[in-house]
Amino acid sequence: MAQENEFRIYFEGSSVINSEISVSELAPALLALNELINEASHAIDPHSNTTYNLNVKAFSKGSFIIDLSVNDVLKSIIEFFSSKDGQFIISLLGLLGINAKDGLLALIKFGKNQKPKTTIEIDNGSKVRLEFDDGRVIEVKNGADRLYQNIAVRKAAEKVFKPLENKGIDEIKIIGKEEIIFEAKKEDLPAFQVSTKSEEIIISDKIEVKYLSIVSLAFKDDNKWRLTDGSSTFSVSIHDEAFVNRIKSNREIFSMGTILKVQMRIIVYNTTEGIKTDYQVLKVEENIPPAQLTLDFK
Repeated sequence: MAQENEFRIYFEGSSVINSEISVSELAPALLALNELINEASHAIDPHSNTTYNLNVKAFSKGSFIIDLSVNDVLKSIIEFFSSKDGQFIISLLGLLGINAKDGLLALIKFGKNQKPKTTIEIDNGSKVRLEFDDGRVIEVKNGADRLYQNIAVRKAAEKVFKPLENKGIDEIKIIGKEEIIFEAKKEDLPAFQVSTKSEEIIISDKIEVKYLSIVSLAFKDDNKWRLTDGSSTFSVSIHDEAFVNRIKSNREIFSMGTILKVQMRIIVYNTTEGIKTDYQVLKVEENIPPAQLTLDFK
């Protein structure tokens, strides 16, 4: 049985009818797959110095099939499977959509290079629901949405599926544990081709706990509220669906001076128009009533 860090990649089409494929097509795709894994790892943990290696285990007959595994280059195989890094790479492969169907690759194929209109955490924060301007909705692992907007990760994913540009390659499949995890055909190629006309490169993406008071609130325009920490005022989108529902059912009460303890995601973009910052409240942890005046008896 395949290990959780093992998977297969299939190349199908007239170019591989005899189980052969040009090295000029195969090598860049496999190198890009290795690059994708490491770029995603760095995007998730920028402070990590760990590098992962994509290892070819076997070539199979039929359509051109390659058995692959991923290991930490700093550890032996035995150490890897019992290590913290071993569990990280298994989770990373799931986030990418290599060993799970609700990861980055599924989002790229579905998103078609569109920017999500809203992103809301669901399932106790383990997943996110993304809605696009045309009304389409997809649910993926939490974190896949950040990788979707990371230019280095997206460019690596583009190179993985570049062989589909060849008229003899019709389909690329990724298979883990004997089931198809992901498949892309020629018609899916535009979704993977990253436009550089108006790039928004994420240069910082962090989550902080903040105490904020309400300047103004709204339930239109993607729940954009204005909140302040006492020195700065932020235009913030509210992504805590449970919190919004409590407000709508009158189970959350506000008054002047109410303070919200929140998990706020702060994304800083480098765009063609300069730096842009996006503020998102992922979760409202506490609704703190305003301080009360008391008599100072002597």
